[in-house]
Amino acid sequence: MRIGLIGANGQVGTGFTLYCRRHAPEVEIVPIVRNRVGAVVLESLGISGSRIGSIDHPDTAVSLLGDCDFAINCAHAPGLPRASRRANEDIVGGVANAARVGGRLRGFVQMSSVIVYGMFYDLSTGSTFERPLPETNYGKDKLHIEDASRAAFQGLATRLYVVRLGHVYGPYQENSRGYLSVCASQTMQLPFDGQLASNAIHVDTLAAQLLALFGRLPEATTMNGVEGAQNTWRSVFDWHAEATGYPTLPGLDEATSLTLRRATLANLHRSPAVQLGRDIVAALRAAGKGVFVESQAIRPLATSALLRLPDSTAAVIKHHYTKWNVRRQAELLRPVPGQAGPAFFSHAVPGPTIGDVTRAEPSFDAAARLTDLRLWNQRSRPPFLTAAGR
Repeated sequence: MRIGLIGANGQVGTGFTLYCRRHAPEVEIVPIVRNRVGAVVLESLGISGSRIGSIDHPDTAVSLLGDCDFAINCAHAPGLPRASRRANEDIVGGVANAARVGGRLRGFVQMSSVIVYGMFYDLSTGSTFERPLPETNYGKDKLHIEDASRAAFQGLATRLYVVRLGHVYGPYQENSRGYLSVCASQTMQLPFDGQLASNAIHVDTLAAQLLALFGRLPEATTMNGVEGAQNTWRSVFDWHAEATGYPTLPGLDEATSLTLRRATLANLHRSPAVQLGRDIVAALRAAGKGVFVESQAIRPLATSALLRLPDSTAAVIKHHYTKWNVRRQAELLRPVPGQAGPAFFSHAVPGPTIGDVTRAEPSFDAAARLTDLRLWNQRSRPPFLTAAGR
Protein backbone atom coordinates (compact mmCIF):
# COMPACT_ATOMS: atom_id res chain seq x y z
CA MET A 1 0.00 0.00 0.00
CA ARG A 2 1.42 3.35 -1.06
CA ILE A 3 -0.18 6.50 0.38
CA GLY A 4 0.46 9.99 -0.94
CA LEU A 5 0.31 12.35 2.03
CA ILE A 6 -0.38 15.95 1.03
CA GLY A 7 0.76 18.42 3.69
CA ALA A 8 2.96 15.76 5.29
CA ASN A 9 4.97 18.35 7.26
CA GLY A 10 1.90 19.54 9.19
CA GLN A 11 0.86 18.31 12.61
CA VAL A 12 -1.48 15.52 11.54
CA GLY A 13 0.71 14.54 8.59
CA THR A 14 3.76 14.24 10.83
CA GLY A 15 1.88 12.16 13.40
CA PHE A 16 0.45 9.87 10.72
CA THR A 17 3.85 9.28 9.12
CA LEU A 18 5.59 8.56 12.42
CA TYR A 19 2.83 6.12 13.39
CA CYS A 20 3.15 4.20 10.11
CA ARG A 21 6.92 4.01 10.44
CA ARG A 22 6.63 2.42 13.89
CA HIS A 23 3.49 0.32 13.60
CA ALA A 24 2.85 -0.30 9.89
CA PRO A 25 6.24 -0.56 8.15
CA GLU A 26 4.61 -2.40 5.25
CA VAL A 27 2.81 0.83 4.33
CA GLU A 28 4.84 3.16 2.13
CA ILE A 29 4.18 6.82 2.92
CA VAL A 30 5.00 9.31 0.16
CA PRO A 31 5.32 12.73 1.87
CA ILE A 32 4.25 15.54 -0.45
CA VAL A 33 5.32 19.08 0.46
CA ARG A 34 5.24 22.38 -1.40
CA ASN A 35 8.89 23.34 -0.96
CA ARG A 36 12.29 22.31 0.34
CA VAL A 37 11.57 23.86 3.75
CA GLY A 38 8.80 21.34 4.36
CA ALA A 39 11.10 18.48 3.35
CA VAL A 40 13.82 19.69 5.76
CA VAL A 41 11.29 19.75 8.62
CA LEU A 42 10.47 16.10 7.96
CA GLU A 43 14.13 15.15 7.56
CA SER A 44 14.82 16.57 11.03
CA LEU A 45 12.45 13.87 12.31
CA GLY A 46 14.11 11.14 10.26
CA ILE A 47 11.45 11.18 7.53
CA SER A 48 13.00 11.16 4.07
CA GLY A 49 11.80 10.69 0.50
CA SER A 50 9.61 13.79 0.26
CA ARG A 51 8.23 14.73 -3.12
CA ILE A 52 8.30 18.48 -3.64
CA GLY A 53 5.70 20.20 -5.78
CA SER A 54 2.32 21.88 -6.00
CA ILE A 55 -0.53 19.44 -6.05
CA ASP A 56 -2.84 22.22 -7.27
CA HIS A 57 -1.41 22.02 -10.81
CA PRO A 58 -3.06 19.15 -12.76
CA ASP A 59 0.10 17.91 -14.48
CA THR A 60 2.22 18.15 -11.32
CA ALA A 61 -0.46 16.33 -9.35
CA VAL A 62 -0.23 13.37 -11.72
CA SER A 63 3.55 13.16 -11.30
CA LEU A 64 3.26 13.40 -7.50
CA LEU A 65 0.37 10.97 -7.01
CA GLY A 66 0.30 8.84 -10.16
CA ASP A 67 1.88 5.77 -8.54
CA CYS A 68 -0.07 6.00 -5.24
CA ASP A 69 -2.88 3.66 -4.23
CA PHE A 70 -4.41 6.19 -1.81
CA ALA A 71 -4.06 9.86 -0.94
CA ILE A 72 -4.78 11.97 2.13
CA ASN A 73 -5.05 15.74 2.03
CA CYS A 74 -3.94 17.23 5.35
CA ALA A 75 -3.15 20.60 3.77
CA HIS A 76 -5.22 23.75 4.01
CA ALA A 77 -3.96 26.62 1.86
CA PRO A 78 -3.85 29.84 3.91
CA GLY A 79 -3.90 33.39 2.59
CA LEU A 80 -6.43 36.00 1.60
CA PRO A 81 -9.99 34.62 1.56
CA ARG A 82 -10.58 34.49 -2.18
CA ALA A 83 -7.09 33.18 -2.95
CA SER A 84 -7.31 30.61 -0.15
CA ARG A 85 -10.59 29.15 -1.40
CA ARG A 86 -9.30 29.01 -4.94
CA ALA A 87 -6.06 27.30 -3.85
CA ASN A 88 -7.92 24.67 -1.80
CA GLU A 89 -10.26 23.98 -4.70
CA ASP A 90 -7.23 23.56 -6.98
CA ILE A 91 -5.64 21.05 -4.58
CA VAL A 92 -8.77 18.89 -4.65
CA GLY A 93 -9.00 19.34 -8.41
CA GLY A 94 -5.38 18.25 -8.80
CA VAL A 95 -5.98 15.05 -6.83
CA ALA A 96 -9.12 14.34 -8.89
CA ASN A 97 -7.12 14.81 -12.10
CA ALA A 98 -4.43 12.43 -10.84
CA ALA A 99 -7.16 9.87 -10.13
CA ARG A 100 -8.68 10.39 -13.55
CA VAL A 101 -5.43 10.26 -15.54
CA GLY A 102 -3.38 7.82 -13.47
CA GLY A 103 -6.19 5.39 -12.82
CA ARG A 104 -4.43 3.86 -9.80
CA LEU A 105 -5.84 5.96 -6.94
CA ARG A 106 -8.41 3.85 -5.13
CA GLY A 107 -9.31 6.12 -2.23
CA PHE A 108 -8.88 9.74 -1.19
CA VAL A 109 -9.37 11.30 2.26
CA GLN A 110 -10.19 15.00 2.39
CA MET A 111 -9.65 16.33 5.89
CA SER A 112 -12.40 18.63 7.09
CA SER A 113 -13.20 19.67 10.67
CA VAL A 114 -15.93 19.38 13.30
CA ILE A 115 -15.91 23.18 13.21
CA VAL A 116 -18.45 22.80 10.36
CA TYR A 117 -21.05 22.07 13.07
CA GLY A 118 -20.24 25.40 14.71
CA MET A 119 -17.98 26.43 17.56
CA PHE A 120 -20.56 25.01 19.96
CA TYR A 121 -22.71 22.00 19.20
CA ASP A 122 -25.91 20.74 20.76
CA LEU A 123 -29.41 20.04 19.48
CA SER A 124 -30.53 23.62 20.07
CA THR A 125 -28.13 25.01 17.44
CA GLY A 126 -30.01 23.39 14.54
CA SER A 127 -26.75 22.09 13.06
CA THR A 128 -26.99 18.49 11.84
CA PHE A 129 -24.71 15.91 10.27
CA GLU A 130 -26.43 16.31 6.90
CA ARG A 131 -26.75 20.11 7.11
CA PRO A 132 -24.01 21.61 9.27
CA LEU A 133 -24.31 25.29 10.21
CA PRO A 134 -20.85 26.82 10.71
CA GLU A 135 -20.74 30.40 11.95
CA THR A 136 -17.02 31.08 11.52
CA ASN A 137 -15.18 31.77 8.28
CA TYR A 138 -12.92 28.77 8.85
CA GLY A 139 -15.92 26.48 9.30
CA LYS A 140 -17.56 27.86 6.16
CA ASP A 141 -14.33 27.34 4.19
CA LYS A 142 -14.10 23.74 5.39
CA LEU A 143 -17.71 23.06 4.39
CA HIS A 144 -17.07 24.70 1.01
CA ILE A 145 -14.11 22.37 0.37
CA GLU A 146 -16.23 19.36 1.35
CA ASP A 147 -18.71 20.31 -1.38
CA ALA A 148 -15.92 21.05 -3.86
CA SER A 149 -14.40 17.61 -3.18
CA ARG A 150 -17.68 15.81 -3.78
CA ALA A 151 -18.15 17.70 -7.04
CA ALA A 152 -14.58 16.97 -8.19
CA PHE A 153 -14.84 13.22 -7.53
CA GLN A 154 -18.33 12.73 -8.87
CA GLY A 155 -18.31 9.97 -11.47
CA LEU A 156 -14.77 8.80 -10.61
CA ALA A 157 -13.95 5.28 -9.47
CA THR A 158 -11.80 6.68 -6.65
CA ARG A 159 -13.73 6.63 -3.39
CA LEU A 160 -13.89 9.93 -1.54
CA TYR A 161 -13.89 10.00 2.26
CA VAL A 162 -14.53 13.29 4.01
CA VAL A 163 -13.23 13.15 7.58
CA ARG A 164 -14.40 15.93 9.88
CA LEU A 165 -11.47 16.00 12.26
CA GLY A 166 -12.02 16.60 15.94
CA HIS A 167 -9.42 17.94 18.36
CA VAL A 168 -6.32 15.89 17.50
CA TYR A 169 -3.92 15.42 20.41
CA GLY A 170 -0.70 13.56 21.12
CA PRO A 171 2.98 14.20 20.25
CA TYR A 172 3.61 17.00 17.72
CA GLN A 173 0.04 18.30 18.09
CA GLU A 174 -0.56 21.92 19.11
CA ASN A 175 -3.70 20.89 21.00
CA SER A 176 -1.57 18.82 23.36
CA ARG A 177 0.84 21.71 23.77
CA GLY A 178 -2.09 23.85 24.90
CA TYR A 179 -3.53 21.16 27.20
CA LEU A 180 -0.14 20.64 28.85
CA SER A 181 0.27 24.38 29.34
CA VAL A 182 -3.07 24.53 31.15
CA CYS A 183 -2.20 21.48 33.28
CA ALA A 184 1.18 22.97 34.21
CA SER A 185 -0.20 26.40 35.13
CA GLN A 186 -3.50 25.15 36.64
CA THR A 187 -5.29 28.14 35.12
CA MET A 188 -8.56 26.47 34.11
CA GLN A 189 -11.39 24.51 35.67
CA LEU A 190 -13.11 21.91 33.52
CA PRO A 191 -16.81 22.68 33.00
CA PHE A 192 -19.08 19.89 34.26
CA ASP A 193 -15.92 18.38 35.77
CA GLY A 194 -14.92 17.41 32.23
CA GLN A 195 -17.71 14.85 31.80
CA LEU A 196 -18.87 16.11 28.39
CA ALA A 197 -17.66 14.47 25.18
CA SER A 198 -14.40 16.00 24.00
CA ASN A 199 -14.89 15.32 20.27
CA ALA A 200 -11.16 14.59 20.33
CA ILE A 201 -8.94 11.84 18.93
CA HIS A 202 -5.38 10.74 19.63
CA VAL A 203 -3.21 11.09 16.52
CA ASP A 204 -2.22 7.40 16.71
CA THR A 205 -5.87 6.34 16.83
CA LEU A 206 -6.59 8.54 13.83
CA ALA A 207 -3.67 7.01 11.92
CA ALA A 208 -4.76 3.45 12.72
CA GLN A 209 -8.34 4.18 11.69
CA LEU A 210 -7.23 5.76 8.39
CA LEU A 211 -5.25 2.62 7.57
CA ALA A 212 -8.29 0.52 8.49
CA LEU A 213 -10.42 2.71 6.23
CA PHE A 214 -8.16 2.02 3.25
CA GLY A 215 -8.02 -1.65 4.14
CA ARG A 216 -11.79 -2.02 4.20
CA LEU A 217 -12.51 0.51 1.42
CA PRO A 218 -16.24 1.09 2.09
CA GLU A 219 -18.44 3.17 -0.17
CA ALA A 220 -17.64 6.89 -0.35
CA THR A 221 -18.96 8.64 2.74
CA THR A 222 -18.51 11.37 5.34
CA MET A 223 -17.54 10.72 8.97
CA ASN A 224 -16.33 12.41 12.13
CA GLY A 225 -12.68 11.98 13.09
CA VAL A 226 -13.40 11.61 16.82
CA GLU A 227 -13.09 8.75 19.28
CA GLY A 228 -16.67 8.77 20.52
CA ALA A 229 -18.66 10.13 23.47
CA GLN A 230 -16.73 8.01 25.99
CA ASN A 231 -13.60 10.11 25.36
CA THR A 232 -14.46 12.97 27.71
CA TRP A 233 -12.51 16.15 28.45
CA ARG A 234 -11.72 14.69 31.87
CA SER A 235 -10.09 11.63 30.31
CA VAL A 236 -8.15 13.77 27.82
CA PHE A 237 -6.73 16.15 30.43
CA ASP A 238 -6.10 13.44 33.03
CA TRP A 239 -4.14 11.50 30.39
CA HIS A 240 -1.92 14.52 29.70
CA ALA A 241 -1.41 15.03 33.43
CA GLU A 242 -0.53 11.37 33.98
CA ALA A 243 2.02 11.39 31.16
CA THR A 244 3.89 14.41 32.46
CA GLY A 245 3.36 14.38 36.21
CA TYR A 246 1.39 17.63 36.16
CA PRO A 247 -1.53 18.01 38.58
CA THR A 248 -4.98 17.09 37.30
CA LEU A 249 -7.28 19.99 36.55
CA PRO A 250 -10.01 20.87 39.03
CA GLY A 251 -13.60 20.70 37.81
CA LEU A 252 -16.44 23.20 37.87
CA ASP A 253 -19.68 22.24 39.60
CA GLU A 254 -22.79 21.70 37.51
CA ALA A 255 -24.61 24.91 38.54
CA THR A 256 -21.68 27.15 37.60
CA SER A 257 -21.09 25.15 34.43
CA LEU A 258 -24.73 25.54 33.34
CA THR A 259 -24.53 29.30 33.87
CA LEU A 260 -21.36 29.56 31.78
CA ARG A 261 -22.81 27.27 29.14
CA ARG A 262 -25.91 29.43 28.73
CA ALA A 263 -23.74 32.53 28.47
CA THR A 264 -21.54 30.84 25.85
CA LEU A 265 -24.56 29.77 23.80
CA ALA A 266 -26.12 33.25 24.01
CA ASN A 267 -22.85 34.78 22.90
CA LEU A 268 -22.66 32.57 19.83
CA HIS A 269 -26.31 33.08 18.91
CA ARG A 270 -26.29 36.83 19.33
CA SER A 271 -27.18 38.59 16.08
CA PRO A 272 -24.23 40.01 14.10
CA ALA A 273 -25.59 43.55 14.45
CA VAL A 274 -25.83 43.33 18.25
CA GLN A 275 -22.47 41.59 18.53
CA LEU A 276 -20.89 44.22 16.26
CA GLY A 277 -22.14 46.99 18.53
CA ARG A 278 -20.84 45.24 21.62
CA ASP A 279 -17.46 44.63 19.98
CA ILE A 280 -17.14 48.26 18.92
CA VAL A 281 -17.85 49.43 22.46
CA ALA A 282 -15.32 46.94 23.82
CA ALA A 283 -12.80 48.06 21.22
CA LEU A 284 -13.22 51.70 22.14
CA ARG A 285 -12.71 50.85 25.79
CA ALA A 286 -9.65 48.77 25.07
CA ALA A 287 -8.33 51.24 22.48
CA GLY A 288 -6.56 48.41 20.69
CA LYS A 289 -7.00 47.25 17.12
CA GLY A 290 -6.51 43.64 18.21
CA VAL A 291 -10.08 43.66 19.53
CA PHE A 292 -11.34 44.46 16.04
CA VAL A 293 -9.24 41.73 14.43
CA GLU A 294 -10.41 39.05 16.87
CA SER A 295 -14.09 39.98 16.88
CA GLN A 296 -16.27 37.10 15.65
CA ALA A 297 -18.79 39.67 14.40
CA ILE A 298 -16.30 41.88 12.58
CA ARG A 299 -14.21 39.12 11.02
CA PRO A 300 -16.97 37.84 8.66
CA LEU A 301 -17.63 41.40 7.49
CA ALA A 302 -13.94 41.97 6.89
CA THR A 303 -13.61 38.66 5.04
CA SER A 304 -16.58 39.48 2.84
CA ALA A 305 -15.00 42.82 1.98
CA LEU A 306 -11.62 41.22 1.22
CA LEU A 307 -13.28 38.78 -1.16
CA ARG A 308 -14.49 41.74 -3.23
CA LEU A 309 -11.31 43.80 -3.19
CA PRO A 310 -8.68 43.64 -5.97
CA ASP A 311 -5.85 41.29 -5.04
CA SER A 312 -3.34 44.16 -4.99
CA THR A 313 -5.35 46.12 -2.42
CA ALA A 314 -6.01 43.03 -0.30
CA ALA A 315 -2.28 42.24 -0.37
CA VAL A 316 -1.44 45.63 1.16
CA ILE A 317 -3.93 45.00 3.96
CA LYS A 318 -2.47 41.55 4.52
CA HIS A 319 1.06 43.03 4.74
CA HIS A 320 0.09 45.43 7.54
CA TYR A 321 -1.92 42.77 9.36
CA THR A 322 1.01 40.35 9.22
CA LYS A 323 3.40 42.83 10.84
CA TRP A 324 0.88 43.50 13.63
CA ASN A 325 0.20 39.79 14.11
CA VAL A 326 3.91 38.94 14.48
CA ARG A 327 4.15 41.37 17.39
CA ARG A 328 0.94 39.96 18.84
CA GLN A 329 2.15 36.36 18.64
CA ALA A 330 5.32 37.30 20.49
CA GLU A 331 3.15 38.59 23.33
CA LEU A 332 1.14 35.37 23.32
CA LEU A 333 4.24 33.29 24.03
CA ARG A 334 3.80 34.19 27.69
CA PRO A 335 1.30 32.03 29.58
CA VAL A 336 -2.11 33.53 30.28
CA PRO A 337 -4.95 32.31 32.47
CA GLY A 338 -6.84 29.50 30.75
CA GLN A 339 -10.42 30.02 29.65
CA ALA A 340 -12.94 27.30 28.84
CA GLY A 341 -13.94 27.95 25.23
CA PRO A 342 -17.10 26.75 23.45
CA ALA A 343 -15.64 23.29 22.74
CA PHE A 344 -15.69 22.48 26.48
CA PHE A 345 -19.47 23.03 26.62
CA SER A 346 -20.37 21.15 23.43
CA HIS A 347 -22.07 17.79 23.18
CA ALA A 348 -20.87 14.90 21.01
CA VAL A 349 -21.09 15.90 17.34
CA PRO A 350 -23.78 14.13 15.28
CA GLY A 351 -23.20 11.35 12.79
CA PRO A 352 -20.89 8.33 12.50
CA THR A 353 -17.33 8.31 13.81
CA ILE A 354 -14.47 6.98 11.73
CA GLY A 355 -14.51 3.90 13.98
CA ASP A 356 -18.18 3.32 13.13
CA VAL A 357 -17.27 3.31 9.44
CA THR A 358 -14.15 1.13 9.65
CA ARG A 359 -15.57 -1.20 12.36
CA ALA A 360 -12.00 -1.37 13.63
CA GLU A 361 -10.94 -1.32 17.26
CA PRO A 362 -7.17 -0.75 17.20
CA SER A 363 -5.25 -1.54 20.37
CA PHE A 364 -2.29 0.39 21.73
CA ASP A 365 0.40 0.08 24.36
CA ALA A 366 -0.90 2.53 26.97
CA ALA A 367 2.46 2.88 28.72
CA ALA A 368 4.26 3.57 25.43
CA ARG A 369 1.76 6.28 24.57
CA LEU A 370 2.36 8.01 27.88
CA THR A 371 6.12 7.79 27.38
CA ASP A 372 5.89 9.24 23.87
CA LEU A 373 4.00 12.29 25.12
CA ARG A 374 6.30 12.79 28.09
CA LEU A 375 9.46 12.66 25.94
CA TRP A 376 7.97 14.98 23.32
CA ASN A 377 6.97 17.45 26.03
CA GLN A 378 10.45 17.39 27.53
CA ARG A 379 12.05 18.08 24.16
CA SER A 380 9.70 20.80 22.98
CA ARG A 381 8.14 22.61 25.92
CA PRO A 382 8.79 26.33 26.51
CA PRO A 383 10.44 27.26 29.83
CA PHE A 384 7.13 28.08 31.51
CA LEU A 385 5.72 24.57 30.98
CA THR A 386 6.95 23.24 34.32
CA ALA A 387 4.71 22.10 37.12
CA ALA A 388 4.87 23.87 40.45
CA GLY A 389 7.54 22.33 42.66
CA ARG A 390 9.10 20.33 39.81
